[in-house]
Amino acid sequence: MSENIGSGTTGLPGADMMDAFGAVKNWRALTLTLITLLALAACGGLSGYLAFSHGFLSLLFFLLTVGVAMAGYSAVGSQLLAEAKGDETPGLLDSLVLGAMCVPRLIGAGLCMLAIIIVMLLALAIILFVCKIPGIGNALYGIVLPVASIIMGITFYAAFNVSTAILAPAIWDGHGVFASLARLLAVLRQRPLDVLVRLILLGFLVAFTAMIIGGILLSGYLVVQGMAAGMHVGMSTPESLSDAGINPFMHSAYNSERAYNPYGGAGGLSALGGFMPGGGGSAFGTGVLFAIGATLPALIFIKGLCLIYLRSMAGLDVSSSEAMLQESLDKAREKAKQASARATATKPTPEVPTPVEAPPAADPDQTILRPSPQTQRYCIHCKAPLGPTDVFCGECGTRNA
Repeated sequence: MSENIGSGTTGLPGADMMDAFGAVKNWRALTLTLITLLALAACGGLSGYLAFSHGFLSLLFFLLTVGVAMAGYSAVGSQLLAEAKGDETPGLLDSLVLGAMCVPRLIGAGLCMLAIIIVMLLALAIILFVCKIPGIGNALYGIVLPVASIIMGITFYAAFNVSTAILAPAIWDGHGVFASLARLLAVLRQRPLDVLVRLILLGFLVAFTAMIIGGILLSGYLVVQGMAAGMHVGMSTPESLSDAGINPFMHSAYNSERAYNPYGGAGGLSALGGFMPGGGGSAFGTGVLFAIGATLPALIFIKGLCLIYLRSMAGLDVSSSEAMLQESLDKAREKAKQASARATATKPTPEVPTPVEAPPAADPDQTILRPSPQTQRYCIHCKAPLGPTDVFCGECGTRNA
């Protein structure tokens, strides 16, 4: 099944996607998928049950649900990828450990894709704001609309479709976040249509399988639930209503109003049990049945993603994409450093006041007593200057007091 994976893409694109049905023979992957789906049903049900009474606990169970989904998804993916490559498949415990180790890298890759989408949306918002300019705005929007629609469509296609087929299997293959993003970029540059065709074919295969299994399980489910409703299995019907001949499903609606919730009020699983024959056991059994029905389609889908990844990587030049991605990261770091340097340079530096020294205190022992200066004397007759001790003017001889 895997001997031709490395030989490149030959024949009709996607004709080998029928190999995805081989996943149903892998009992380890089958067991891991069923356990994961059952755990998701339990954690998700508890999260919903506590949503209106204990919000914090509900949030914790929701986060646990997300973690279980990612770990189980990666555990099954690692198992099926090894099978598709022809390697020895790991055991159940090893697959669970590998799945848990892949969770941080899946989160990192998801955050990177989210950052790219946010940047694209911000750029689109700026362009649309320019289209609001009076006069030329309408004409400019006539050009922006088709171009932006194509660009955003390709972006979201890559984010939600191609990335699903490339990022997760690349992480399961042991690559880090950067190497996985480089492989996604290489596929988008060189083989986007091939991946698209294979994804469409895989979607038809999964939908066909789910329709067949769903039809079989749904027919049996309706028969069992119909008989249980007729026999009032798990339905506490009030005698007054029963005597009146009211429909059993009306009884269940009545019971749902009275269903006791230990966390306060009516509702939760108790209320759900009131609406369904079989009580709370019906809700649990429905969840188990859904998990069983979704196991095979989930296996085929994950195995198909592994096949798409391996076919897309065969003979693909990843080095140029890694260099391009590294160059973009280096430019982003350089711009961040320049922005930080400009912010530091433009920040005003606070002026430090120069301290003023106080004059030294006068020492009374060293104080010098100087005579006060005397007023200059002049002759009263000729106005000639006189000395301090002169009585007669040296110019005119006039006596001065």
